[in-house]
Amino acid sequence: MAAAALPALKAAVAPVQIPEELIKIHDDAVATYFEKQITDPNHRWRGMLPSTDGLFYGGTGIGMAEVLGSAYMCPQSKYYKDKQTLERMKLVMETVVREMTPDGNIWLPITNFNSPPDTSFAMFTAGTTASNAQKYGFPEVFEVMRPFLVNAKRGLIHGGVHTPNHRWMMCGALAALHQVMPDPALVRRAEQWLAEGIDQDADGQYTERSFGMYNTVCDRGLLNTAIKMNKPELFAVVRKNLDAMMYLMHADYEVVTEISHRQDAFMRYTMAGYWVPLAYLAVHDNNGKYATLANAMKKTAWSLGTLMEFPELIDPKVAEQPLPVDYERTFPVVGVTRIRRQERSASIFKDNSVFFAFRKGEAVINGVRLASAFFGKGQFKSEEVKKTADGYLLEQKLEGPYFQPFTPARRITVDNYDSTRKERKQSEVSKFTQSILITETPTSFRIRVRALGTKDVPVALEINFRAGGKLAGTTSVKTDYNLLESGTAEYRKGNDVLKIGPGTAPHRYLEIRGAEHKLEGPSLFITGMSPMDQVVEISWA
Repeated sequence: MAAAALPALKAAVAPVQIPEELIKIHDDAVATYFEKQITDPNHRWRGMLPSTDGLFYGGTGIGMAEVLGSAYMCPQSKYYKDKQTLERMKLVMETVVREMTPDGNIWLPITNFNSPPDTSFAMFTAGTTASNAQKYGFPEVFEVMRPFLVNAKRGLIHGGVHTPNHRWMMCGALAALHQVMPDPALVRRAEQWLAEGIDQDADGQYTERSFGMYNTVCDRGLLNTAIKMNKPELFAVVRKNLDAMMYLMHADYEVVTEISHRQDAFMRYTMAGYWVPLAYLAVHDNNGKYATLANAMKKTAWSLGTLMEFPELIDPKVAEQPLPVDYERTFPVVGVTRIRRQERSASIFKDNSVFFAFRKGEAVINGVRLASAFFGKGQFKSEEVKKTADGYLLEQKLEGPYFQPFTPARRITVDNYDSTRKERKQSEVSKFTQSILITETPTSFRIRVRALGTKDVPVALEINFRAGGKLAGTTSVKTDYNLLESGTAEYRKGNDVLKIGPGTAPHRYLEIRGAEHKLEGPSLFITGMSPMDQVVEISWA
Protein backbone atom coordinates (compact mmCIF):
# COMPACT_ATOMS: atom_id res chain seq x y z
CA MET A 1 0.00 0.00 0.00
CA ALA A 2 1.30 3.44 -0.88
CA ALA A 3 2.26 5.73 1.95
CA ALA A 4 0.18 8.81 2.64
CA ALA A 5 1.34 11.99 1.00
CA LEU A 6 3.89 13.95 2.98
CA PRO A 7 4.12 17.74 3.03
CA ALA A 8 6.59 19.06 0.48
CA LEU A 9 8.53 21.17 2.92
CA LYS A 10 7.72 22.31 6.44
CA ALA A 11 4.39 24.03 5.86
CA ALA A 12 3.93 27.57 7.12
CA VAL A 13 0.27 28.27 7.94
CA ALA A 14 1.07 31.87 8.77
CA PRO A 15 1.68 34.20 5.82
CA VAL A 16 5.20 34.13 4.41
CA GLN A 17 7.30 37.14 3.44
CA ILE A 18 7.62 37.29 -0.33
CA PRO A 19 10.27 39.51 -2.00
CA GLU A 20 8.65 42.84 -2.89
CA GLU A 21 10.18 42.65 -6.36
CA LEU A 22 8.10 39.57 -7.12
CA ILE A 23 4.95 41.06 -5.56
CA LYS A 24 5.24 44.03 -7.95
CA ILE A 25 5.64 41.74 -10.97
CA HIS A 26 2.73 39.61 -9.86
CA ASP A 27 0.40 42.53 -9.16
CA ASP A 28 1.21 43.96 -12.58
CA ALA A 29 0.13 40.66 -14.10
CA VAL A 30 -3.17 40.80 -12.21
CA ALA A 31 -3.75 44.34 -13.46
CA THR A 32 -3.16 43.15 -17.03
CA TYR A 33 -5.71 40.38 -16.58
CA PHE A 34 -8.24 42.84 -15.24
CA GLU A 35 -7.70 45.00 -18.29
CA LYS A 36 -7.76 42.28 -20.96
CA GLN A 37 -9.92 39.51 -19.53
CA ILE A 38 -13.12 38.94 -21.49
CA THR A 39 -16.08 39.89 -19.30
CA ASP A 40 -18.91 39.93 -21.88
CA PRO A 41 -21.56 37.58 -20.40
CA ASN A 42 -22.57 36.49 -23.92
CA HIS A 43 -19.05 35.55 -25.01
CA ARG A 44 -18.31 31.82 -25.16
CA TRP A 45 -14.83 32.38 -23.69
CA ARG A 46 -15.91 34.73 -20.93
CA GLY A 47 -13.19 35.07 -18.31
CA MET A 48 -10.33 34.06 -20.58
CA LEU A 49 -7.74 35.72 -22.81
CA PRO A 50 -7.17 34.89 -26.46
CA SER A 51 -3.68 34.03 -27.69
CA THR A 52 -2.00 36.24 -30.27
CA ASP A 53 -3.47 34.03 -32.98
CA GLY A 54 -7.00 34.28 -31.56
CA LEU A 55 -7.15 30.84 -29.95
CA PHE A 56 -8.19 29.94 -26.41
CA TYR A 57 -6.16 27.48 -24.33
CA GLY A 58 -7.45 25.57 -21.33
CA GLY A 59 -4.02 25.76 -19.71
CA THR A 60 -4.01 29.54 -20.06
CA GLY A 61 -7.24 29.73 -18.09
CA ILE A 62 -5.76 27.62 -15.28
CA GLY A 63 -2.68 29.83 -15.26
CA MET A 64 -4.83 32.96 -14.98
CA ALA A 65 -6.69 31.44 -12.03
CA GLU A 66 -3.39 30.66 -10.31
CA VAL A 67 -2.15 34.23 -10.70
CA LEU A 68 -5.42 35.70 -9.45
CA GLY A 69 -5.75 33.20 -6.60
CA SER A 70 -2.17 33.70 -5.42
CA ALA A 71 -2.64 37.47 -5.27
CA TYR A 72 -5.91 37.02 -3.39
CA MET A 73 -4.18 34.85 -0.77
CA CYS A 74 -1.02 36.94 -0.32
CA PRO A 75 -1.23 39.70 2.33
CA GLN A 76 1.49 41.72 0.57
CA SER A 77 -0.50 41.97 -2.64
CA LYS A 78 -2.81 44.92 -3.18
CA TYR A 79 -5.35 42.33 -4.34
CA TYR A 80 -5.34 40.48 -1.02
CA LYS A 81 -8.89 39.31 -0.20
CA ASP A 82 -10.17 41.55 -2.97
CA LYS A 83 -13.69 40.50 -3.98
CA GLN A 84 -13.24 41.48 -7.61
CA THR A 85 -10.12 39.32 -7.85
CA LEU A 86 -12.03 36.31 -6.56
CA GLU A 87 -14.88 37.02 -8.97
CA ARG A 88 -12.49 37.24 -11.91
CA MET A 89 -10.99 33.93 -10.82
CA LYS A 90 -14.47 32.36 -10.75
CA LEU A 91 -15.18 33.79 -14.20
CA VAL A 92 -12.24 32.04 -15.86
CA MET A 93 -12.64 28.76 -13.97
CA GLU A 94 -16.32 28.52 -14.88
CA THR A 95 -15.40 28.67 -18.55
CA VAL A 96 -12.53 26.19 -18.25
CA VAL A 97 -14.78 23.70 -16.48
CA ARG A 98 -17.66 24.24 -18.92
CA GLU A 99 -15.37 23.54 -21.88
CA MET A 100 -13.84 20.38 -20.41
CA THR A 101 -14.73 17.15 -22.21
CA PRO A 102 -16.91 14.43 -20.71
CA ASP A 103 -13.68 12.49 -20.16
CA GLY A 104 -12.47 15.25 -17.84
CA ASN A 105 -9.88 16.82 -20.10
CA ILE A 106 -8.90 20.24 -21.39
CA TRP A 107 -7.56 21.12 -24.83
CA LEU A 108 -4.51 22.49 -26.62
CA PRO A 109 -6.04 24.00 -29.76
CA ILE A 110 -2.88 23.93 -31.85
CA THR A 111 -2.52 20.15 -31.63
CA ASN A 112 -4.11 18.19 -28.72
CA PHE A 113 -7.84 17.74 -28.17
CA ASN A 114 -9.55 15.93 -25.29
CA SER A 115 -6.02 15.83 -23.93
CA PRO A 116 -5.10 14.01 -20.70
CA PRO A 117 -1.46 15.21 -20.98
CA ASP A 118 -2.50 18.85 -21.19
CA THR A 119 -4.85 18.26 -18.28
CA SER A 120 -1.88 16.97 -16.31
CA PHE A 121 0.15 20.09 -17.13
CA ALA A 122 -2.77 22.22 -15.94
CA MET A 123 -3.12 20.16 -12.78
CA PHE A 124 0.37 21.17 -11.72
CA THR A 125 -0.76 24.77 -11.61
CA ALA A 126 -4.21 24.03 -10.23
CA GLY A 127 -2.65 21.81 -7.56
CA THR A 128 -0.45 24.67 -6.38
CA THR A 129 -3.46 26.96 -6.06
CA ALA A 130 -5.53 24.36 -4.24
CA SER A 131 -2.64 23.41 -1.94
CA ASN A 132 -2.04 27.03 -0.98
CA ALA A 133 -5.76 27.53 -0.37
CA GLN A 134 -5.73 24.63 2.10
CA LYS A 135 -2.44 25.64 3.68
CA TYR A 136 -3.27 29.28 4.27
CA GLY A 137 -6.95 28.86 5.05
CA PHE A 138 -8.84 30.15 1.99
CA PRO A 139 -11.74 27.71 1.48
CA GLU A 140 -13.40 30.12 -0.95
CA VAL A 141 -10.41 29.76 -3.31
CA PHE A 142 -10.42 25.99 -2.97
CA GLU A 143 -14.13 25.92 -3.84
CA VAL A 144 -13.43 27.86 -7.02
CA MET A 145 -10.89 25.19 -8.01
CA ARG A 146 -12.89 22.18 -6.84
CA PRO A 147 -14.98 21.61 -10.01
CA PHE A 148 -11.84 21.46 -12.13
CA LEU A 149 -10.15 19.10 -9.68
CA VAL A 150 -13.15 16.77 -9.64
CA ASN A 151 -13.55 16.74 -13.42
CA ALA A 152 -9.83 16.38 -14.14
CA LYS A 153 -9.61 13.40 -11.81
CA ARG A 154 -11.41 11.31 -14.45
CA GLY A 155 -8.99 12.35 -17.13
CA LEU A 156 -5.93 11.69 -15.00
CA ILE A 157 -7.03 8.28 -13.75
CA HIS A 158 -8.15 6.94 -17.14
CA GLY A 159 -6.36 9.10 -19.71
CA GLY A 160 -3.51 8.11 -21.98
CA VAL A 161 -0.33 9.81 -23.23
CA HIS A 162 1.43 10.14 -26.56
CA THR A 163 5.01 11.17 -25.77
CA PRO A 164 7.45 9.72 -23.21
CA ASN A 165 7.58 12.78 -20.94
CA HIS A 166 3.79 12.80 -20.54
CA ARG A 167 3.99 9.77 -18.24
CA TRP A 168 6.00 11.63 -15.63
CA MET A 169 3.97 14.81 -15.87
CA MET A 170 0.89 12.61 -15.47
CA CYS A 171 2.40 11.10 -12.32
CA GLY A 172 3.21 14.54 -10.96
CA ALA A 173 -0.32 15.71 -11.64
CA LEU A 174 -1.82 12.65 -9.95
CA ALA A 175 0.40 13.42 -6.97
CA ALA A 176 -0.68 17.07 -6.89
CA LEU A 177 -4.34 16.08 -6.91
CA HIS A 178 -3.77 13.36 -4.32
CA GLN A 179 -2.20 15.91 -1.99
CA VAL A 180 -5.32 18.10 -1.91
CA MET A 181 -8.00 15.41 -2.49
CA PRO A 182 -6.49 12.12 -1.30
CA ASP A 183 -7.67 9.01 -3.11
CA PRO A 184 -5.87 5.63 -3.37
CA ALA A 185 -7.01 5.41 -7.00
CA LEU A 186 -4.73 8.33 -7.85
CA VAL A 187 -1.76 6.55 -6.28
CA ARG A 188 -2.56 3.30 -8.08
CA ARG A 189 -2.69 5.09 -11.43
CA ALA A 190 0.67 6.78 -10.82
CA GLU A 191 2.17 3.43 -9.89
CA GLN A 192 0.95 1.97 -13.18
CA TRP A 193 3.04 4.52 -15.07
CA LEU A 194 6.02 4.20 -12.72
CA ALA A 195 5.99 0.41 -13.15
CA GLU A 196 7.27 0.95 -16.71
CA GLY A 197 10.56 2.17 -15.28
CA ILE A 198 12.13 5.56 -15.80
CA ASP A 199 13.47 6.13 -19.33
CA GLN A 200 16.79 7.62 -18.25
CA ASP A 201 20.04 6.60 -19.93
CA ALA A 202 23.54 6.31 -18.50
CA ASP A 203 24.19 9.96 -19.40
CA GLY A 204 21.29 11.10 -17.22
CA GLN A 205 19.03 11.99 -20.14
CA TYR A 206 15.49 10.96 -20.98
CA THR A 207 14.21 9.48 -24.24
CA GLU A 208 13.56 12.79 -25.96
CA ARG A 209 16.99 14.24 -25.11
CA SER A 210 15.36 17.63 -24.96
CA PHE A 211 17.61 19.75 -22.78
CA GLY A 212 15.57 22.90 -23.31
CA MET A 213 12.01 21.65 -22.85
CA TYR A 214 11.23 18.07 -21.90
CA ASN A 215 14.04 17.44 -19.45
CA THR A 216 12.39 20.08 -17.32
CA VAL A 217 8.98 18.42 -17.72
CA CYS A 218 10.33 15.04 -16.64
CA ASP A 219 12.24 16.52 -13.71
CA ARG A 220 9.24 18.51 -12.48
CA GLY A 221 6.87 15.57 -12.83
CA LEU A 222 9.14 13.13 -11.04
CA LEU A 223 10.01 15.67 -8.34
CA ASN A 224 6.33 16.31 -7.66
CA THR A 225 5.68 12.58 -7.45
CA ALA A 226 8.58 12.10 -5.05
CA ILE A 227 7.39 14.92 -2.79
CA LYS A 228 3.65 14.48 -2.80
CA MET A 229 3.39 10.68 -2.99
CA ASN A 230 6.31 9.99 -0.66
CA LYS A 231 8.54 8.31 -3.24
CA PRO A 232 11.99 9.67 -2.34
CA GLU A 233 13.73 7.15 -4.61
CA LEU A 234 12.70 9.37 -7.53
CA PHE A 235 14.94 12.16 -6.24
CA ALA A 236 17.92 10.15 -7.52
CA VAL A 237 16.58 10.26 -11.07
CA VAL A 238 16.18 14.03 -10.97
CA ARG A 239 19.62 14.46 -9.42
CA LYS A 240 21.23 12.43 -12.20
CA ASN A 241 19.72 14.70 -14.81
CA LEU A 242 20.64 17.89 -12.96
CA ASP A 243 24.20 16.68 -12.44
CA ALA A 244 24.56 16.04 -16.18
CA MET A 245 23.16 19.46 -17.03
CA MET A 246 26.03 21.08 -15.13
CA TYR A 247 28.13 20.11 -18.16
CA LEU A 248 25.52 20.81 -20.83
CA MET A 249 25.20 24.54 -20.44
CA HIS A 250 27.24 27.53 -21.54
CA ALA A 251 28.71 30.37 -19.51
CA ASP A 252 25.46 32.38 -19.72
CA TYR A 253 23.42 29.34 -18.53
CA GLU A 254 22.04 28.70 -22.01
CA VAL A 255 21.69 24.95 -22.59
CA VAL A 256 22.87 22.74 -25.44
CA THR A 257 19.93 22.05 -27.76
CA GLU A 258 21.59 20.85 -30.97
CA ILE A 259 20.85 17.19 -30.30
CA SER A 260 17.26 17.49 -29.11
CA HIS A 261 14.79 14.98 -30.53
CA ARG A 262 11.97 17.50 -30.11
CA GLN A 263 10.96 20.97 -31.26
CA ASP A 264 13.49 22.77 -29.08
CA ALA A 265 16.35 21.68 -31.36
CA PHE A 266 18.59 24.67 -32.13
CA MET A 267 16.32 26.95 -30.08
CA ARG A 268 17.53 29.09 -27.18
CA TYR A 269 16.71 28.01 -23.62
CA THR A 270 18.41 28.69 -20.32
CA MET A 271 18.48 26.65 -17.13
CA ALA A 272 15.51 28.66 -15.83
CA GLY A 273 13.15 25.78 -16.52
CA TYR A 274 15.09 23.66 -14.04
CA TRP A 275 14.71 26.16 -11.23
CA VAL A 276 12.15 24.30 -9.08
CA PRO A 277 14.08 20.98 -9.04
CA LEU A 278 17.36 22.82 -8.47
CA ALA A 279 15.99 24.99 -5.68
CA TYR A 280 14.08 22.19 -3.98
CA LEU A 281 16.96 19.70 -4.04
CA ALA A 282 19.44 22.40 -3.03
CA VAL A 283 17.48 22.69 0.22
CA HIS A 284 16.64 19.01 0.53
CA ASP A 285 20.21 17.83 -0.12
CA ASN A 286 22.11 20.90 1.12
CA ASN A 287 23.68 20.94 -2.36
CA GLY A 288 25.76 24.06 -2.95
CA LYS A 289 26.08 23.63 -6.73
CA TYR A 290 22.33 23.35 -7.12
CA ALA A 291 21.99 26.42 -4.91
CA THR A 292 24.39 28.42 -7.08
CA LEU A 293 22.49 27.62 -10.23
CA ALA A 294 19.07 28.03 -8.63
CA ASN A 295 20.01 31.46 -7.29
CA ALA A 296 21.26 32.51 -10.73
CA MET A 297 17.96 31.46 -12.34
CA LYS A 298 15.56 32.48 -9.58
CA LYS A 299 14.42 35.86 -10.80
CA THR A 300 13.64 34.57 -14.29
CA ALA A 301 11.75 31.52 -13.02
CA TRP A 302 10.18 32.13 -9.62
CA SER A 303 6.46 32.62 -9.13
CA LEU A 304 4.33 33.75 -6.23
CA GLY A 305 2.34 30.53 -6.09
CA THR A 306 5.44 28.35 -6.00
CA LEU A 307 7.04 30.37 -3.21
CA MET A 308 3.84 30.22 -1.21
CA GLU A 309 3.71 26.46 -1.69
CA PHE A 310 7.41 26.00 -0.90
CA PRO A 311 8.31 28.95 1.38
CA GLU A 312 11.76 27.57 2.19
CA LEU A 313 12.74 28.34 -1.40
CA ILE A 314 12.33 32.08 -0.79
CA ASP A 315 15.71 32.44 0.87
CA PRO A 316 17.35 28.99 1.05
CA LYS A 317 20.12 28.86 3.62
CA VAL A 318 22.45 26.78 1.50
CA ALA A 319 26.07 27.80 0.96
CA GLU A 320 26.83 28.18 -2.74
CA GLN A 321 29.58 26.13 -4.35
CA PRO A 322 31.34 26.82 -7.67
CA LEU A 323 29.92 25.29 -10.84
CA PRO A 324 32.23 23.39 -13.23
CA VAL A 325 33.65 25.88 -15.74
CA ASP A 326 36.80 24.13 -17.03
CA TYR A 327 36.31 20.59 -18.28
CA GLU A 328 36.31 18.14 -21.16
CA ARG A 329 33.52 15.61 -20.84
CA THR A 330 31.93 13.09 -23.18
CA PHE A 331 28.38 11.82 -22.96
CA PRO A 332 28.68 8.63 -25.07
CA VAL A 333 25.03 7.62 -25.12
CA VAL A 334 23.71 11.04 -26.02
CA GLY A 335 26.58 11.55 -28.44
CA VAL A 336 28.09 14.87 -27.41
CA THR A 337 31.50 15.90 -26.13
CA ARG A 338 31.57 19.13 -24.18
CA ILE A 339 34.65 21.30 -23.79
CA ARG A 340 34.38 24.32 -21.49
CA ARG A 341 37.07 26.87 -20.73
CA GLN A 342 35.40 29.56 -18.61
CA GLU A 343 33.46 31.74 -21.09
CA ARG A 344 34.45 29.55 -24.05
CA SER A 345 32.28 26.55 -24.75
CA ALA A 346 32.45 23.93 -27.51
CA SER A 347 30.31 20.93 -28.42
CA ILE A 348 31.24 18.02 -30.70
CA PHE A 349 28.38 15.84 -31.92
CA LYS A 350 28.16 12.36 -33.36
CA ASP A 351 25.42 11.20 -35.74
CA ASN A 352 24.43 14.80 -36.38
CA SER A 353 24.82 16.96 -39.46
CA VAL A 354 26.04 19.68 -37.10
CA PHE A 355 29.30 18.20 -35.89
CA PHE A 356 30.65 21.23 -34.02
CA ALA A 357 29.33 24.32 -32.22
CA PHE A 358 31.28 26.98 -30.38
CA ARG A 359 30.87 30.23 -28.52
CA LYS A 360 32.99 32.78 -26.79
CA GLY A 361 30.83 35.15 -24.81
CA GLU A 362 28.33 36.72 -27.20
CA ALA A 363 30.04 35.43 -30.36
CA VAL A 364 28.19 32.21 -31.16
CA ILE A 365 28.73 29.66 -33.91
CA ASN A 366 25.45 27.75 -33.99
CA GLY A 367 26.89 24.91 -35.98
CA VAL A 368 29.50 23.71 -38.46
CA ARG A 369 28.49 21.28 -41.20
CA LEU A 370 30.12 19.61 -44.20
CA ALA A 371 28.51 18.43 -47.41
CA SER A 372 29.78 17.05 -50.70
CA ALA A 373 28.11 16.50 -54.07
CA PHE A 374 28.62 12.75 -53.93
CA PHE A 375 25.60 10.94 -55.40
CA GLY A 376 23.21 13.10 -53.38
CA LYS A 377 24.29 11.42 -50.15
CA GLY A 378 27.21 13.57 -49.04
CA GLN A 379 25.74 15.30 -46.00
CA PHE A 380 28.42 14.57 -43.44
CA LYS A 381 27.46 12.66 -40.31
CA SER A 382 29.73 10.50 -38.22
CA GLU A 383 28.45 7.49 -36.34
CA GLU A 384 31.10 7.98 -33.68
CA VAL A 385 33.57 10.48 -32.30
CA LYS A 386 37.00 9.00 -31.60
CA LYS A 387 39.38 10.62 -29.14
CA THR A 388 42.90 10.46 -30.60
CA ALA A 389 46.25 11.91 -29.65
CA ASP A 390 45.56 14.76 -32.09
CA GLY A 391 42.00 15.58 -31.07
CA TYR A 392 38.55 14.28 -31.92
CA LEU A 393 38.11 12.35 -35.18
CA LEU A 394 34.81 12.00 -37.04
CA GLU A 395 34.57 9.99 -40.25
CA GLN A 396 32.11 8.95 -42.94
CA LYS A 397 32.65 6.42 -45.73
CA LEU A 398 30.36 6.44 -48.76
CA GLU A 399 29.90 4.44 -51.94
CA GLY A 400 28.16 5.44 -55.13
CA PRO A 401 27.37 2.46 -57.36
CA TYR A 402 25.59 2.05 -60.66
CA PHE A 403 23.41 -0.98 -61.32
CA GLN A 404 23.34 -3.59 -64.09
CA PRO A 405 20.26 -5.21 -65.67
CA PHE A 406 19.11 -8.51 -64.25
CA THR A 407 20.52 -11.63 -65.91
CA PRO A 408 18.35 -13.52 -66.64
CA ALA A 409 15.85 -10.69 -67.09
CA ARG A 410 13.21 -10.02 -64.47
CA ARG A 411 10.00 -8.09 -64.73
CA ILE A 412 10.46 -4.79 -62.84
CA THR A 413 7.50 -2.55 -62.07
CA VAL A 414 6.85 0.63 -60.13
CA ASP A 415 6.02 -1.54 -57.14
CA ASN A 416 9.29 -3.46 -56.93
CA TYR A 417 12.02 -1.32 -58.46
CA ASP A 418 13.27 0.04 -55.14
CA SER A 419 12.98 -3.23 -53.25
CA THR A 420 14.93 -5.18 -55.90
CA ARG A 421 17.68 -2.65 -56.56
CA LYS A 422 19.93 -4.12 -53.88
CA GLU A 423 19.77 -7.45 -55.75
CA ARG A 424 21.29 -6.00 -58.93
CA LYS A 425 24.95 -6.39 -59.77
CA GLN A 426 26.87 -3.17 -59.12
CA SER A 427 29.42 -1.54 -61.41
CA GLU A 428 31.42 1.71 -61.66
CA VAL A 429 31.45 1.93 -57.87
CA SER A 430 32.81 5.27 -56.64
CA LYS A 431 34.17 5.50 -53.12
CA PHE A 432 34.47 8.59 -50.98
CA THR A 433 35.70 9.26 -47.45
CA GLN A 434 35.03 12.46 -45.52
CA SER A 435 36.62 13.12 -42.15
CA ILE A 436 36.88 15.88 -39.60
CA LEU A 437 39.63 16.23 -36.99
CA ILE A 438 38.95 18.80 -34.28
CA THR A 439 41.93 19.98 -32.27
CA GLU A 440 41.90 22.43 -29.39
CA THR A 441 44.78 24.87 -28.93
CA PRO A 442 45.18 27.60 -26.30
CA THR A 443 43.83 30.19 -28.75
CA SER A 444 41.72 28.28 -31.26
CA PHE A 445 39.92 25.21 -32.46
CA ARG A 446 41.32 23.73 -35.66
CA ILE A 447 39.05 21.79 -37.97
CA ARG A 448 40.90 19.62 -40.46
CA VAL A 449 38.63 18.75 -43.38
CA ARG A 450 39.51 15.81 -45.60
CA ALA A 451 37.54 14.59 -48.61
CA LEU A 452 39.33 11.74 -50.35
CA GLY A 453 38.63 9.08 -52.93
CA THR A 454 36.65 10.05 -56.00
CA LYS A 455 38.20 13.12 -57.61
CA ASP A 456 36.63 16.48 -58.41
CA VAL A 457 33.72 16.21 -56.00
CA PRO A 458 32.55 19.70 -54.90
CA VAL A 459 32.73 20.15 -51.12
CA ALA A 460 31.28 22.92 -48.94
CA LEU A 461 31.94 23.65 -45.29
CA GLU A 462 29.20 25.73 -43.64
CA ILE A 463 29.86 27.79 -40.51
CA ASN A 464 26.61 29.23 -39.21
CA PHE A 465 26.49 32.20 -36.80
CA ARG A 466 23.88 33.49 -34.42
CA ALA A 467 22.05 36.42 -35.95
CA GLY A 468 22.82 39.88 -34.62
CA GLY A 469 26.59 39.97 -35.03
CA LYS A 470 28.71 41.46 -37.80
CA LEU A 471 30.54 39.29 -40.33
CA ALA A 472 33.42 40.86 -42.28
CA GLY A 473 35.97 39.73 -44.85
CA THR A 474 33.59 37.62 -46.94
CA THR A 475 31.83 37.86 -50.29
CA SER A 476 28.04 37.97 -50.13
CA VAL A 477 26.53 35.49 -52.59
CA LYS A 478 22.97 36.18 -51.47
CA THR A 479 21.18 36.89 -48.22
CA ASP A 480 22.86 34.94 -45.38
CA TYR A 481 25.15 33.12 -47.85
CA ASN A 482 28.71 34.42 -47.43
CA LEU A 483 31.74 32.96 -49.20
CA LEU A 484 35.25 33.14 -47.75
CA GLU A 485 37.34 33.18 -50.91
CA SER A 486 40.68 33.70 -49.18
CA GLY A 487 42.24 35.00 -46.01
CA THR A 488 40.38 35.31 -42.73
CA ALA A 489 36.84 36.32 -41.88
CA GLU A 490 35.85 38.06 -38.67
CA TYR A 491 32.62 37.67 -36.72
CA ARG A 492 31.94 40.23 -34.00
CA LYS A 493 29.17 40.41 -31.42
CA GLY A 494 29.53 42.95 -28.65
CA ASN A 495 33.08 42.79 -27.35
CA ASP A 496 33.66 39.24 -28.55
CA VAL A 497 35.42 38.47 -31.81
CA LEU A 498 36.01 35.22 -33.70
CA LYS A 499 38.37 34.83 -36.64
CA ILE A 500 37.85 32.05 -39.19
CA GLY A 501 40.14 30.96 -41.99
CA PRO A 502 41.90 30.57 -44.25
CA GLY A 503 39.24 30.49 -46.91
CA THR A 504 39.19 28.87 -50.34
CA ALA A 505 36.53 29.02 -53.02
CA PRO A 506 37.22 26.98 -56.15
CA HIS A 507 33.44 26.90 -56.68
CA ARG A 508 30.23 28.59 -55.51
CA TYR A 509 28.04 25.51 -55.37
CA LEU A 510 26.69 26.06 -51.86
CA GLU A 511 23.25 24.42 -51.92
CA ILE A 512 24.55 20.95 -52.60
CA ARG A 513 22.14 18.38 -53.94
CA GLY A 514 21.11 15.87 -51.31
CA ALA A 515 22.39 18.00 -48.43
CA GLU A 516 20.21 19.52 -45.74
CA HIS A 517 18.97 23.06 -46.16
CA LYS A 518 21.20 25.80 -44.86
CA LEU A 519 20.90 26.54 -41.17
CA GLU A 520 18.82 29.59 -40.31
CA GLY A 521 20.76 32.83 -40.05
CA PRO A 522 24.06 34.03 -41.54
CA SER A 523 26.41 31.34 -42.79
CA LEU A 524 29.99 31.47 -44.00
CA PHE A 525 31.02 28.92 -46.64
CA ILE A 526 34.47 27.60 -47.47
CA THR A 527 34.48 25.39 -50.56
CA GLY A 528 36.85 22.85 -52.04
CA MET A 529 37.22 20.02 -54.53
CA SER A 530 38.32 16.50 -53.71
CA PRO A 531 40.98 15.45 -52.99
CA MET A 532 40.78 18.03 -50.21
CA ASP A 533 42.88 18.30 -47.05
CA GLN A 534 42.46 21.69 -45.42
CA VAL A 535 42.63 23.11 -41.92
CA VAL A 536 40.15 25.82 -40.96
CA GLU A 537 40.93 27.60 -37.72
CA ILE A 538 38.44 29.31 -35.42
CA SER A 539 40.40 31.63 -33.16
CA TRP A 540 39.47 34.35 -30.70
CA ALA A 541 40.94 37.81 -30.26
